[in-house]
Amino acid sequence: MDRRHQGHRERPVRRRPAAQDRGRAALTYDRSDWLRPWRISGERVGAEFQPFHEKVARTNLGVVVNETRQCFGHFSGWAKTDDGTTVTLDGLVGWAEEESNRR
Repeated sequence: MDRRHQGHRERPVRRRPAAQDRGRAALTYDRSDWLRPWRISGERVGAEFQPFHEKVARTNLGVVVNETRQCFGHFSGWAKTDDGTTVTLDGLVGWAEEESNRR
């Protein structure tokens, strides 16, 4: 992140990285028990996500229905960068989610 000065204010400017081919990956998880481990596997990733907290949000307005499940947890495993470097994901804290919308 670089910073640009405008008078006496300082505003961060975020730059988007160029689009890159990340390859395909399979995400496997159990909808009957959201806190069971999730598995992510593919050519450039081999990881497990172990949730420790689940957050559920539901909206039903008749015409619009939404359900979002967010699981927060720890990752373990590996992923490959664009230059082929293998990076460990062990101990990385993050989230995974599933969202369903209907109109």
